[in-house]
Amino acid sequence: MFSLSPDWAGIFEMILILLVILIGYSIAEYFLQKHFHPDTTDRSSFLITPEYCFAFGVGILEFLVESIIFPSKSKLGNKCSIFGLIGMTIGLAIRFSAILHAGKSFTHRLAFRKEPEHKLITTGIYRYIRHPSYLGFLIFAISSQIYLTNPIAIIGFYVRLSIFFRQRIDIEERYLLKFFPEYEKYRKETRTWMILLF
Repeated sequence: MFSLSPDWAGIFEMILILLVILIGYSIAEYFLQKHFHPDTTDRSSFLITPEYCFAFGVGILEFLVESIIFPSKSKLGNKCSIFGLIGMTIGLAIRFSAILHAGKSFTHRLAFRKEPEHKLITTGIYRYIRHPSYLGFLIFAISSQIYLTNPIAIIGFYVRLSIFFRQRIDIEERYLLKFFPEYEKYRKETRTWMILLF
C-alpha cells in the first residue's frame, strides 16, 4: 500500500489535466457572459472565487496525499479517472447548453428586478430540467473529484454544493414566481434532477 516512491509523473499528469479543464471552464464562462452581457461582464465572470479555489485546492491536496499512500490512484486511465472525465464532459455539456439556450436570460448574478430581455425559458434543455446550469455544474464538480478518486472531497463537494444550490434556487424561484406567474406551472411539471441535502 504505502510507497516510498510515488508515481510523480502520473500525479502531475492527473493534476495538469484537471487544471487545464478548470481553466478552460472558467474561460468559457467568461466568454459566454461577454457574448450575452458585454456591458456587465468583468473579472468575476470567470467564476474564480476564494471558495472555489479553496475547494479545488483541498481536492488536489487530498489527491496528492492519497496518491503517496496508494500509488495506483495516480494512474490516468483507471476506471475512476475515465468515469470522472466522462462526468465532467456531461456536466459541462449540460451547463453550456443551458447558457446558450437561455441567451440573455442567463446571468451569473441573481436578478432582483425583471429586465426587458428576461424571458421565462421552458424550451430546449429547460423543457426537461429545471435549473440545468446548476445540475451541470453539480455533475461537473463532483465528477472532478471522482476523476481524482477523492472520497472525502466527493462528499465535501456534494454537501457544500447542496447547501449553495438549495439557497440559491430558493431565492431565484421566489423572484421567478414574481416575474413570471406561469413559472408555478413550470416548476410543478419540471424536475431539477438534483438530489440536494437540506
